[in-house]
Amino acid sequence: MGARTFGLLFAGVGICGVVTMLFGIGNMTISSGDDGPTRPATPADAWGPAIFILIGLGVALVRYHVAIDAERRMLVKTVGWGPWVKRTETALATATSIDVCAPEQRGDGSGRHTAIPIKALGPTGEQELAAPSSIVKARKLARRIADALALPIGPRLSGSTTLRPPKDLDLPVAETAYVDPSVMQPPANTRLTVTELDSGIEIRLPMAGTIAVVIGVFVALDMLMFGGFWWFFWRPGLVSHAAESWVAWWFLMAPVLLGGGSALLILVVAERTGKFGSRIRVDPIDGLRFGWRAIGPERIRAIVVNEGSVNTRGLKIVLSTSEFVIASGQSLTDLHWLRALIVLHLRG
Repeated sequence: MGARTFGLLFAGVGICGVVTMLFGIGNMTISSGDDGPTRPATPADAWGPAIFILIGLGVALVRYHVAIDAERRMLVKTVGWGPWVKRTETALATATSIDVCAPEQRGDGSGRHTAIPIKALGPTGEQELAAPSSIVKARKLARRIADALALPIGPRLSGSTTLRPPKDLDLPVAETAYVDPSVMQPPANTRLTVTELDSGIEIRLPMAGTIAVVIGVFVALDMLMFGGFWWFFWRPGLVSHAAESWVAWWFLMAPVLLGGGSALLILVVAERTGKFGSRIRVDPIDGLRFGWRAIGPERIRAIVVNEGSVNTRGLKIVLSTSEFVIASGQSLTDLHWLRALIVLHLRG
């Protein structure tokens, strides 16, 4: 749901409230306090829902739009609110290719996020056009821009050394990815274990350093927090009513179930991203198998090393409509070698 849709819905709720109070529709009442008496709503009370209208329209009228004018070869950015907007244009006349760059971390603190820059490259330099939050979105947008400007796609994300037509973004990774010969040999201090199979290989990933320990601490704190709250504060006043009905029993056990459910969710996410160690099977026919995931080789569009801190490092598997990370927290040398192994064995 976009910000404009949310703002209009929010304003719509306010309009319903204002109309109801102004024209006395229904039996809306106003409370004078938490435990105080209620009274029928009057037109003078319409200021309350009117605030919803102001907030909703304030959000809905924010304007931020970036478009490519293919005929004039311009990047057009519109920023503002309501009728007050600023329009800037950036010339792309000298651009010779559109490139999807490797993921990078931007921002600080709570605003820190992953961005995948899309850039127009030319003889005079490069110009960032957009920075979506996922590789799937970045690849789709880059293809639209490249098609509109009749430009090839650059090689950065695939690691290739040649420009390709935009339609090649729909080809399997085994046909388009480039493997640097310098990373084809196992690193001297690798922690990966590779076993040759009748068809393909099996790669054993070790536990991702201290990440698993940190996850264990979080799970323990989660259980202690919910368990302590339940035992000392929740249980004493409700345990005597638990036998009265199944609803009362479920209500009594709610904190325990929430604590157990959140701990289980943490463990499932950690296991699916390989933080506890796992096995990867690569086969040119069956494709990639990781945990309970089985991905055919024709579905994989890109394999990208996600660099950064130990918490964000991993190998990103990009499909046509989704992406996921494996081998979280492994060293960069192991991740580059792992990517090379997967690409080479997908080719057969």
